[in-house]
Amino acid sequence: MFDWQYGGVFREGPHAGAATDQDKEWWEQAEALVGLLDLFELTGNPQAMCAFVSVWNFCSQHLIDRDIGEWRTRVSRTGMPLDSALGSVWKGPYHSGRSALETLKRLDRIIEREELTSSTAKQS
Repeated sequence: MFDWQYGGVFREGPHAGAATDQDKEWWEQAEALVGLLDLFELTGNPQAMCAFVSVWNFCSQHLIDRDIGEWRTRVSRTGMPLDSALGSVWKGPYHSGRSALETLKRLDRIIEREELTSSTAKQS
């Protein structure tokens, strides 16, 4: 479930209904970035891009430790760190690394498509 108030996606909850755990963990946010760009590419729905920007802003402000270059493991709904450790036996580079690479790839495609569309419109 998406948190429109603070950004990001909640940790747990049923498919239909309210979140049962409103904390935010690194891997759900990382995967949401990729999934929301996929949704935008497939549908062109501007709400998907707004949600992507909201998740990115939340991650950038609250999850990514730029001094160390790693994502915090878990934060509260509002972004307060809940775990001081940046790693655990369950946390590997897969989600954050994959998210960075796949997000850049999708953003490049979206920008290229927008530039092509804009260029075609100007020629008409």
